[in-house]
Amino acid sequence: MAIEFTCKNCNAILRVPDEHAGKKAKCPKCETLNVIQAGTIEPQAPQKPMADSADFGNPFATPTGMPSGGFTGRAHQAPHRGSTVLSLGIAALICNFALIPGILAWVFGRSDMREINAGRMDPEGRGMTQAGMILGIIGTLIPLVIFMIYVIFIIIVVVIAALGAAGGGGF
Repeated sequence: MAIEFTCKNCNAILRVPDEHAGKKAKCPKCETLNVIQAGTIEPQAPQKPMADSADFGNPFATPTGMPSGGFTGRAHQAPHRGSTVLSLGIAALICNFALIPGILAWVFGRSDMREINAGRMDPEGRGMTQAGMILGIIGTLIPLVIFMIYVIFIIIVVVIAALGAAGGGGF
């Protein structure tokens, strides 16, 4: 027999095996900790149909439906930071003060892409994360290239001035 209870925060109906009575379970939808009471608890408010009802149910279940101690599934992925990475990438192009926004966009974007590809982060933010990371790379490399050109120009001017001074100082 399974225990059916309602999340105290989002009113999602959760089902767990009887052996989990008295334990705490994290709601897969809103991640609120709920104490599992023995017996069935009626929902506190009328439930509206959920689009991804397969993602919710037994918070102790694995993808095969067998109970386990941990949580799996899409509802347990870390939220993406695509908008943050994209904002940093745009800031890198507009005002890359000390290269900080560009480097942060580059580092956060690379880290988040690894997490998304590994399935530990919400893949919905893949596009924003990639765009922000690319803008961060561009926003970091452009000032570095301009600085390198400036340094080369200064070196050329110094060399010409030194050759002119060594050769008699006149044209």
